[in-house]
Amino acid sequence: AEDPHNAQTLQHRVNREVAYVLYKNTDGEVTVQGWLCPDNSLWMAHVRELVTLNSPMLIPPGSSNQFMIKGVTHRQSNEEGTTSTIYLCDKNGMGAGKSAPLQELNQQAQSNIDSGAAGL
Repeated sequence: AEDPHNAQTLQHRVNREVAYVLYKNTDGEVTVQGWLCPDNSLWMAHVRELVTLNSPMLIPPGSSNQFMIKGVTHRQSNEEGTTSTIYLCDKNGMGAGKSAPLQELNQQAQSNIDSGAAGL
């Protein structure tokens, strides 16, 4: 059974559901050559960050062209060379920009392991 709710917990639940719908409903992927962004970092380091997609053929005029990176796959093959597939969703999906970048979480986790602390 569910816990009794007050207005604050119900609002939090609604906000999570809206974020999830935005995460799932606006969905796309872009494949680019190489594994590195223009700043020479791996695309993977930018998960949950916002990017601007400029494509008049894909995005109607007046629509938002900002999206959140929800995942990245780096690949290497003889046929296509080195590529990154960047998975995108609505810029407000699942709290874009509201958490520490992946490398900071990894550093924090490693620091906890080194110090013997449990969890993050």
